[in-house]
Amino acid sequence: MILSNCGGGGGNSYGSDGNTITGSSTSNPSSGSHARASTFGLTGDAAFDSLTQGSKWSLDSGQKLQIAIADGTSGESFNPIGLFQQRWQQVFNNIEEYTELEFENLGNFQSINAATNAGADLTLTISGSYSGGLFAGPYIEDALAQAGLPSKTDNLYNGSQGDVILNIDSTLVDMASQSTGDGSRFFYILTHEVGHAMGLKHPHAAGDTARSIFGDPDAPQAPLDSDIYTVMSYNPDKYGDSSLKLYDPATFMIYDTIALQMLYGKHMSASSENTIHTLDYTNYYSTIWDAGGTDTISAAGSDKDWHLKRVTHLSLT
Repeated sequence: MILSNCGGGGGNSYGSDGNTITGSSTSNPSSGSHARASTFGLTGDAAFDSLTQGSKWSLDSGQKLQIAIADGTSGESFNPIGLFQQRWQQVFNNIEEYTELEFENLGNFQSINAATNAGADLTLTISGSYSGGLFAGPYIEDALAQAGLPSKTDNLYNGSQGDVILNIDSTLVDMASQSTGDGSRFFYILTHEVGHAMGLKHPHAAGDTARSIFGDPDAPQAPLDSDIYTVMSYNPDKYGDSSLKLYDPATFMIYDTIALQMLYGKHMSASSENTIHTLDYTNYYSTIWDAGGTDTISAAGSDKDWHLKRVTHLSLT
């Protein structure tokens, strides 16, 4: 069972970010031990193809993806580091709840190269639109963030596959100063970028690999291109949102969860017994994954009205 829990509100679109270029099978080049990435073509499943970019991490049995945080290209650093470390870790904790993936946190490094050489597969770092910055240029200077796909050919730097780069010269700084918590715009964007780093794409963009988009035959319907169904969407839910602190997704949403499970397997021990899932008004959206048992969705004790809606076209193979 996958349940998206609507805790009220929605999100807003926020600008350009991850690329959609498929590269050949590769590993992050460094002296560290890295996960390998592989590419795959169109599967014939329009729903799956509309959610995925065409590359994924390919892990050996028992291998973990390694994550890290690194100071920026010009010495910028995260402050307070503990806060950003916790938020970065939480995104991957969420993925572990849904999939067979496991992650190891290598900690904080003074440079991207140091993190890469230590074996990091996915590194959170920062840069800007200044000359020599990773956001310099007419197309990308206003972007809030960007992410490297698992396999790509246009490396920004050595080992940029899977890395997430935040733009300190964008409004993302104000978003982070408002809140980095669950439901905040900042955490939504961070989750979105990790989605790219794991192989997910925008539902509205076919990319260079000519993949399906929402609204295509046999793909999810165009109105489902919304943040309450996938964090990879640029579209807010119908209620809109003016808050940077509340009402955005706090986890990957229902379509993202299905796509990640198809890429990396289902976590079949998650809530595998009989479970009562209580609906709470949390001021953010979240997804519940339950692998088995006889389950109950309860609104007992809630002082809010709840509307349960069965989302159509979730029959991904």
